[in-house]
Amino acid sequence: MFQQAKVYCRAGLVLGLAFLAATAAMAQTPGQWEATNPGGGGWFERIGVGAGGLLLGASDLSGAYRSTDGGSTWDALGPDQGLMSPHVVGFGFHPTNPQIFLLGTGEGIYRTVDGGESFDQRQASVYFGPLAFAPSNASVAYAGGHSDFNTADGQIYKTADGGDSWNTVTGSLPGGLRILKILVEANAPDNVYVLSGPGRCDPDPGFPPECGAYGIFRSTNGGTSWTDIGTDFAQPVVDLALDPANAATVWASVDDAAAGNHGHLYKSTSRGTPGSWNEVANRGGFIWLDPTDPQRLRMFDSRFQFDFPTEDRDGFFVSTDGGAVFNQINPVDTGSWQRGWSQLFWTLTADTYQVAAHPTDPDKLYWVNTQFLYATTDGGQSVHQVFTRETSAGSDDWRSRGVDNVVSIELEVDRGTPGTLWSGFIDLGLWRSTDGGDSWTECNLPAHTGEWEGYGGNTWTILADPERSGTVWAVNSEEEELPAFLLRTTDGGGPECDDWTAVGAGLPAAPYLGLSMDESPLPMGGMRTLYVTADGGVYKSVDDGTSWTQVLANQGMITTAVDPFDPAIVYAGGSNGLMRTENGGTSWSPDGVAAMGGGSPGLPFDGWEGVYDIAADPTTAGRFYVAAHGPGKGLWLTEDDGATWTRILADDFMREVVVDPSDGDDLFVTSSSAFDSGFYDPASTGVWRIGATGIVCALAGSDCERIDDGLGWPFGLPIDIEPDGSSLYIGSPGTGIHRRRIGALFTDGFESGDTSAWSLAVP
Repeated sequence: MFQQAKVYCRAGLVLGLAFLAATAAMAQTPGQWEATNPGGGGWFERIGVGAGGLLLGASDLSGAYRSTDGGSTWDALGPDQGLMSPHVVGFGFHPTNPQIFLLGTGEGIYRTVDGGESFDQRQASVYFGPLAFAPSNASVAYAGGHSDFNTADGQIYKTADGGDSWNTVTGSLPGGLRILKILVEANAPDNVYVLSGPGRCDPDPGFPPECGAYGIFRSTNGGTSWTDIGTDFAQPVVDLALDPANAATVWASVDDAAAGNHGHLYKSTSRGTPGSWNEVANRGGFIWLDPTDPQRLRMFDSRFQFDFPTEDRDGFFVSTDGGAVFNQINPVDTGSWQRGWSQLFWTLTADTYQVAAHPTDPDKLYWVNTQFLYATTDGGQSVHQVFTRETSAGSDDWRSRGVDNVVSIELEVDRGTPGTLWSGFIDLGLWRSTDGGDSWTECNLPAHTGEWEGYGGNTWTILADPERSGTVWAVNSEEEELPAFLLRTTDGGGPECDDWTAVGAGLPAAPYLGLSMDESPLPMGGMRTLYVTADGGVYKSVDDGTSWTQVLANQGMITTAVDPFDPAIVYAGGSNGLMRTENGGTSWSPDGVAAMGGGSPGLPFDGWEGVYDIAADPTTAGRFYVAAHGPGKGLWLTEDDGATWTRILADDFMREVVVDPSDGDDLFVTSSSAFDSGFYDPASTGVWRIGATGIVCALAGSDCERIDDGLGWPFGLPIDIEPDGSSLYIGSPGTGIHRRRIGALFTDGFESGDTSAWSLAVP
């Protein structure tokens, strides 16, 4: 499940030049999907680093992200590599071969032996979290499994053949556990330690409270039996570490009884046997041991209990005498902690199980939280984020490094301002690009985004005026299901994208979706007629959105469209199917076919069914397309303004449709089984191009082609196209916004059925 709760949730010059060169090369390559996002997103469950320095990030919407250059650039691993679960939870790295690693996912365990170029599923039907190979015997590995993402029913699985087969070895381990961490002793494959705790279950809203009891357990016989070695502690154990210099030495960090106090560091020299623990220091958090110096250890406490930027209880602390004395390395407020585009204090935080130390380099540490990824490569002296880049110093324009996990639910090509593109996200809110997606500026304001404080939000719909450059309407809210603000700008948001005025008198306190307008030429000083949906009804404004009147009561509507040739004709769609008015909303009648509707009213989250999008052909009067999402649905066409409808594409996961305004015979359609959670169904088809008006895709042959090749996952939500047909943009749940240069590649051979000149065709 994708959730980025507000508070709980979200290199050097050579690397920078390499990144810019790679970006430029991508931008100049025609015919490929190019990801273009601000960077970050959420949910990121874990980060892992292997023996060769390979970095992996676990996302819940787009599989695993991989970096081979310390986080300077990333790529997404998914179906193209044989990974069929978009929800990745944990990693297990081969102790010596960086090409071999395991992924714990929502659908079992996957293994690669070629560094992630290909995967095979080795265990199915269990939700796996942490994994660990035995350092001295790579045939042995352990994994923590659960029945689902939010259950406290942890089981331990073991392989003795390098991951080919797995069996439970839970033995006497108690019930009610959420497995967060597994450690295997360096020279004893049967000596295994388990850390349990709430994990993601708490305190995230919507998850069971206290999902998983705190505890530490040890097995000395490969999991046949287990001993509770945390009975000495009255408070929760939050981290566990095995001393690399002495197999019998175990470290544990424990919270204090009072939330405002420092935590405690304990040490046992007899493998954690109850009664053997001694407090070493008044210091809590992640335990960072130095594999090259047994006297040096560091603590990194970055959880949510303190006001992280100004607290001396949080951050990095180092001891050079085995823990007797700790000194703070680098307070967060010194300015040497990079944050990227968000400045909220909690963006630097992480739970202890979300932190990973490099196995051989004692100065490198990585961590994730629910939105962002960070690293220190100098032992904590400085911190840099590894998810985005500012395109130039002080510009506040951002471009992702390739690690994203976002839900882009709206894209709007600003036809009135060439080169400008708008995007609306769940949790990241409203963003603007003035260079066709090469970089992004955040447009959220504190007054409209609640506890996001302007560094995030939720934006369902955006509309740009094609005639008045700079005039744009957008919505913004604190949460996707909370009441929204309808905003208007007349100068494209201004240089900093912060010049917006709240309008919308007469609209109910609700989320707003499906903005559309009468695009008839405006007289001097004229104002637009707009339509929007709220609480399932349709509202109309005749004064540029300043005031609104309800014209259709609750019918489960989420989208609207105005006939470009007769603005009195307006369509509205949603869970109740399709409605149509011929008099600007005075009266409405059902339209379409029954199969378009049939779902329950509400916002179009996972499980929703109905009309998701309506698009008019701007080149041909009477021609409309309706994309309906749900079993037995797909894409419908009318060429007589709603009198008759033909289903031209059967697809249970249809989302949006756009017509190429430079060639009305070309249209593009998106399909996605995923929305705000990582549900992958092989029938999800990503993106289609249909090149012959009215053709039924099942019979069309080469005139109806999937073009989701290279997306990573076959998911597409919003879609829009440049007025000249030169570039297509989509938003894919997880990997985010993608751009494809298309003008020079699609030839008339497509329409004639000859695809030899069309390099985007996919079998």
